[in-house]
This record gives sequence, C-alpha cells and structure tokens, in this order.
Amino acid sequence: MDVTVLTSVSKLSELKSDWNAILAENQEDNFYYSFDWIHAACHLFIHPVAQPFIVWIREDNKPVAIIPCCINRRRLRLLSCNCLELIGNIYSAYRGGVVLRGREADTADALVRCLLTHCQLWDMIHFEDMPASNPFLATLNQAIQKQRKMITRMSNQYANLIYDIVPGMYSSDYWQSREKNHRQNIRSAINKMNREGAFTIVLTSQPDQNIHAAMDHYYDIFKHSWRKEPEISPLFHRQLAEYLGLKGKLRLFVLYFKKGEHASDHNPSLSSYQSVIKPQQAIPEDYVPIATSFYAVSGSYISLLKTAYREDHAAYSAGTVLSWFAVKWLLDMDRAAIIDFQKEDDAYKFKWGRLNEIHVLFQAANSRSLLAVLELWGEENLMPLLRKIKKTRLWPIINNFLRRRAVRRKIIILRTGIICAFHKLPLPAGEGWGGGSKT
Repeated sequence: MDVTVLTSVSKLSELKSDWNAILAENQEDNFYYSFDWIHAACHLFIHPVAQPFIVWIREDNKPVAIIPCCINRRRLRLLSCNCLELIGNIYSAYRGGVVLRGREADTADALVRCLLTHCQLWDMIHFEDMPASNPFLATLNQAIQKQRKMITRMSNQYANLIYDIVPGMYSSDYWQSREKNHRQNIRSAINKMNREGAFTIVLTSQPDQNIHAAMDHYYDIFKHSWRKEPEISPLFHRQLAEYLGLKGKLRLFVLYFKKGEHASDHNPSLSSYQSVIKPQQAIPEDYVPIATSFYAVSGSYISLLKTAYREDHAAYSAGTVLSWFAVKWLLDMDRAAIIDFQKEDDAYKFKWGRLNEIHVLFQAANSRSLLAVLELWGEENLMPLLRKIKKTRLWPIINNFLRRRAVRRKIIILRTGIICAFHKLPLPAGEGWGGGSKT
C-alpha cells in the first residue's frame, strides 16, 4: 500500500476525486464525511488547522482511505500533550475520515505503521466523536494492540439522536407517529401565533436568493436566544451557508412573526400544521425573525447544524413550530431518509427522534511520551479514586487546597507578566501564557 502524508491543507484539493470515489463506492451520504465538510472545516473556519497530518492511502493507483488529521497542542484533563486529532473539531458528530468498506483492517495497519514512523511528532492519538459502531475504530484499536507500543483508552462521550423516520416516509406518516400531546402542542402554537398576529417561514436554499440577509436574521436570532455562548468562529456559518448554497445543499429556515397582523395575500401565514412552505417566499417587511434552523443536505442524509429561537418570544413555541414545518419540507420535498440531530441528547429531541448510537473518545498514548502515558494512567486510576474521595468528608479539604494553589499560581503569572511588561522583556514560554489552536 502506498501511504502519503500531506502537511498542508492547500493540497487538499488533490484528494477530492479519491475522496468522492470512496464515498461513491461505500454509498455514503453523511454530510460530515463529505469533501464539502472537510473543505469548509479547513478553509472557512477562523482558526487555522494546526499542523496538518493528512494520511492518504492508495493501492494499485486506486484510493483505499483518507484520514484527515492534524497535530494540536491540547490541554487534556491532567496534562498538555501534542495530540493527533481528526480535522473538523467544531461540532460535527462524526469524524474518522473515509475508508473503503472491507479495507478497514488494512487501513488501520497502514495508519499505525505510518504513525510509528512519525512518532516523534505526537504524544497522544485523540480521536473524538467516533461512532462506537465504526468498523475502522475497532480495527484501529486491534492494530494498535498488536504493536504493543501504545496504551489505549476508550470512553463514552454522548448519545447521538436522529429523527424517528424510516426511508420512504412522508410527513403525514411522521405526523401520525408522534405522540398525541406533541401534535396538540404544535397545533396550539400555530393557532396562538395566528390569533395574535401572522407568521410565515422563509426557506433559503438557492444561490440566487438573498443568503446574506437570511444569515443576518439567523445571527440576530442567536443574539437574542437562550444560547449565550459566543460563536467559535463568527463568520463560519455565514461562509458555510454561501458555500452550501452554491452546491444546492443549504436548507436555512427562518420563521418570521408580526404581532397584531392578520394573514392576507400580501402578508401570508401558515394557517395549520398541513400548510406548506412556499419555495420562493420573500422575507416579509416589518416581521421579526424569531426562530431559525440551519440544515445541510447530502443526498438523502440531512444534518441539523444549528437551531435557536428568540427568548423574548418563547411564549409562541416558535422553535417547535419551525421544527415541524422544516421536517415536513425535508420529508416531502427532499425525501430525507435520515435527519441527524448530531451532538447532545437534549430532552426536546426525544419528542421528535430516537437514540441512534453512542459516540466515543478513543485515545492512544505514545510510549515515547511520558506525559501521554501519565495522562492515560491518571484517567484510568487517579480519576476514579478522586470520584470516590469526592463523596467523602475529605473532599472539601482537598478542594480548598487546590483552589488556594490555583489562586497562588495566577498571582505568580500576573506578577511575572507585569515585571516583563515594565522591563520590556518577552513572556516566559510554557503553560499559562498561551493556548492551542482549534481545528
């Protein structure tokens, strides 16, 4: 097998034909395994990809696998290590590269040999968000065990949920499959908005539509939503929307509401749960955008990237209403076979979906790195002990000691920074003076 390591994302375009060939052979539609997603993660994200390490495997001039990694300095639970990670660490629930089905074991053996050849570059394999059922993950673990040169650890991260649908299902079937209370809540929310005003939903999916204006409203909704954490990359979703729009893969839904307004031909409204979103519905004037959902379409596999509603309009359950009309469109018009919720098992998702599978964190410590070995030893031995101590009377004493020590360390760092600034000296290297980049 021919193994090539690419160390620059500028060469990523060289892999596109091989990448798509593997996906076509595997009949894989998952957006997060698509070349479009890896391109977006590498080129649209505000933080540059830390030291790329993209493993390209071919045999007899045919593609076998592409494992897009990078080496990133990461603070783990106990120590900091140079971690070999999978590119795309933003919020995607799937990572792992693309591997020709049936060649997972060969790929794992080739990857492990490659990593041992470059073992001076990394301390820890740190593969997050791997589906527990991923056959490549199992073969990679076996290949590492055979070498007996690394210590491995696997831990559960979260449950992945998908909409409770089956291939070929239409929205009418899905509606009947939901619990009676859930259906009634949707009808009541629609009636409430129509009694107190008028609402409509605008779908932005084509490059000739005003994607920029729709994304302005998307960001405005997030600004007034319950999601208070800042965007990791302020322009990422705007640029991703434009990129997906050009490829026909964008489904950006925005619900607009105007209190006191009554529906008319000039100001249309969705009167019942059976109403249909108009494909070319213009953004209505003087309406307030109060809920949004950002989906990416890849064949019949559709991923929900982001969703939010305005907190000051929570009484209208706009998020629930929008979710219904969005899934109605995706089932009837896009003929979705899978609609993926991605990360997190929020309670509201169970009203719409079901458990798909558990996603895990896979780690392997380079035996040449004492820090990595200590990190995994601490996770396996020290952390369980601390959890037991936390339930005893000793914990307040230990916790107080650790806090005092942390405060003292911050005072030392601050004092050193002031002295360096006063004497115009460079800051010392090491932890506390900088962080790693994101991928």
